[in-house]
Amino acid sequence: MPTERPIRAIRSGRGVMVLPKGPASALAPASRAKSVPASVVFKRPAALKKSHKKVEFTPTLVTNVSYLPIVPSSPHSSGPSKHGSAHNRRDVAHPLETWFAGRMSEYREHLYMKTTAKLNESYNTLINDLHNVNLVAMSSPPITPSAKTSPPKITISAKFDHARQKLFNPIGEYTITTSTINASGQLVKTPVPLQQKLSAFTDSYKQKYKELQAMHKRWEIIMGELWKTGVTCLGEETMASLFIVTPEAEALPPTKEDSLFIPEHSPDLNGNETGKKRVAFQESTPELPSLLLRPSVLEPVTQAPVLSEEMVREIQSEVINLGNEQVDELMRVAEDQKKLWKKKIGNVMRALKDD
Repeated sequence: MPTERPIRAIRSGRGVMVLPKGPASALAPASRAKSVPASVVFKRPAALKKSHKKVEFTPTLVTNVSYLPIVPSSPHSSGPSKHGSAHNRRDVAHPLETWFAGRMSEYREHLYMKTTAKLNESYNTLINDLHNVNLVAMSSPPITPSAKTSPPKITISAKFDHARQKLFNPIGEYTITTSTINASGQLVKTPVPLQQKLSAFTDSYKQKYKELQAMHKRWEIIMGELWKTGVTCLGEETMASLFIVTPEAEALPPTKEDSLFIPEHSPDLNGNETGKKRVAFQESTPELPSLLLRPSVLEPVTQAPVLSEEMVREIQSEVINLGNEQVDELMRVAEDQKKLWKKKIGNVMRALKDD
C-alpha cells in the first residue's frame, strides 16, 4: 500500500505551502490553480481602515479543505476555448487563499491595535513624567503641617513668581521725613510718602520745562530781530563776524626728518618718481541757523542814508568837539565852589578867633 505524502502547492514569488494529507485525485493540478501575488495577500482591505476593533488572534489548524474539481483538458482543444476557460478560472478564488487572506487581515488588525495601545500608553507616561518634572515643592512650609500629607507642589514658574514678589517691594510705600522752618524759626519735620514726593517732583519738572521752552522761543525771536536789524544797518558780513564763530585750524609747521634717519628702502636709481596728485579742499561756509532766517515780527527798520565824505568829516568833528563847552562850564562851576568853600572856612576861623 503506497504511503500518502503532503502535496506541495507552489506559489509565485513566495515560499512553499504544504497542504494537509488527502487523496491526490481531489486536488487540482498546480498548473491550473490561480496564482496570487504577495502584495494582494498582505494588502490591508479598505474596510478595515474605517473601523478599528480589537481582535483576539488565535491560530487554528485547517483540517477540512474543499478543493475544486479537476477539470480535464484535452490537448486537441482550440485556442479560443482555452482562452475562455483560463479567464473563468481567474474569477474563482481558491478557498485556501481566501482563508489565508482573512487570517492575515485579522493579524494585521491585531498588530495595529496592539501598537496603537502601546503608543498611547507611552505618550501618557511621558506626559505624566513631564508634568511631574515641572512640579517642585513649595519653599515655605504649609500653615498646618501634617506628617501624613506630602508638601504641596507648584510649577517652577509659579515658584519664581513667589520669589520675585518677596524680593521686590514698591518704593512708593516708603515714607521720608522732610525738614522745614516755620515762621517762628523752629525746625518742623513732616513725614511724607515717597510716592507723593515723586508726584510733586514730576509736576514741578513739567512746569519748569514748559517755562524753559517759552523762554527759549522768546530768545530765538529776539536773536532773529537783532540779526535782521544788524544786517540792515551794519551789513551781513559784519553781523556774521559777530554772531558766527568759525574756529580757525592752526597750520602745523612741517616737520623735518632727522639727518641721521636712513630710509628702509632707497629711492630708485633712475629717479622715476610717480607724480602725486594734490587736492585742495574748499573751505565750507557755515550755514546760518534757522532762528536767524525766520520772518520778522516787528516793523522793518529804515535803512541808513548814504552820507558823503564831507558830511562824514563834519559829523566826526562835531563828535570830537562834542562836550567841550559843557566841560569848560563844569570847570568854572568847580572853581566857584572852591572859592566859596574857602570863603566859608575863613569866616568860620575868624568867628572862632573872636570867641
